[in-house]
Order: sequence, then C-alpha cells, then structure tokens
Amino acid sequence: YASGSASPAAKKVLAEKGMSSSEIKGTGKDGRITKDDAVKSVPRMGTPAGGSRGTEKTKLSMLRRKVAQRLVSVKNETAMLTTFNEADMSKIIHLRKKYQAKFVEKHGVKLGVMSFFTKAASEALKQFPNVNSRIEGDEILTPSYYDIGIAVQTDKGLTVPVLRNTEAMGLADIESQIIELANKARKNRLSIQEMS
Repeated sequence: YASGSASPAAKKVLAEKGMSSSEIKGTGKDGRITKDDAVKSVPRMGTPAGGSRGTEKTKLSMLRRKVAQRLVSVKNETAMLTTFNEADMSKIIHLRKKYQAKFVEKHGVKLGVMSFFTKAASEALKQFPNVNSRIEGDEILTPSYYDIGIAVQTDKGLTVPVLRNTEAMGLADIESQIIELANKARKNRLSIQEMS
C-alpha cells in the first residue's frame, strides 16, 4: 500500500464526514489510514459532512417590518434582562457515567455536557427556524445551518468561538471541536472566522 492511502472502510467513513485522506495521518502499516483513524478524525472548521451553508430569503410583511424596527429600538433604549431556567440533567449525567469509558476509548475525548446542550440547541433551531433568522432590509434571511458559540474562559476573560454546522456534527465531533477551539482561545490563536 502507498503511504497515506486509506483502507476501503476508512475511505467510507471519511466520505461520510466529507473529508479526504490527505487531511489525516494514518497509524497503520506504512502510514496507511485505518478505519479507526477515520472514525477518530474530526473535520476542520469548514463545513462538516452533510452541512449546508445556504440561506432562504422571505419577504417581510409591512407589519413584521414595523415590529422588527420597534424591537430594535426597544433593545437600544431599555435595560436587558437575562433569565435562567433549571433543567433536570440526571439522565444525561447517568448516560455520561455509563458510557464515558467506551466513548473515550472510541473517540479519544471525554463526553461532556456541552455536546448535549449544543445538539439540543441545534434540534430546537430546526423546529423554530425563525429564532436562527436575521432581518436585512425588508427580507428575513433564514440559514439552513446552525452555528453555535461556546463560551471559553481565558486569561483575558470570556471568549466565544463558534462551532459551524452543528446540525451535521455528532457528540464526539462537538467535544473535539470544543477542545480544539478552547485551546486556540487560551493561546490567542483563534481566527476571525472562528470568532464570528
């Protein structure tokens, strides 16, 4: 086998993730990419497999345009309030305890709670797409993708790098991306793309 080539099983996994064999290093004989290498690989900050970067445009009615203008002026003229909601996390804590060792063995990262929150937010945005929309002129722009910011504590305070296309990511992909972005944030190495 040629150095850097991938096994058929690895090629299939990489294709599902939208990756090429040139993006990862193989651990098999002569640098061959094994299925395990492909499973553990994480797509870089571009669009993960299955992700789309399209946007749907919808014309705003006169009433909705007026409401949007009023909401912006209210936001700019009044104090804003933050609310907190409690959630029963016992089932997620139980899942983490039960599968943590297997998850780490298979994916090389710990199963945290942020991946569950991120997937839950992605699913909520699928059900309520207007929450993910923005207004430009007299149109509503609704992306077909979900980018979610994750707050990271650094020496200079909180930084919020962005996970792209979370709707197409699994729990392991999310956990890996959070670790990668947190490390970059703490070393002041985040790109503009990773911050917006």
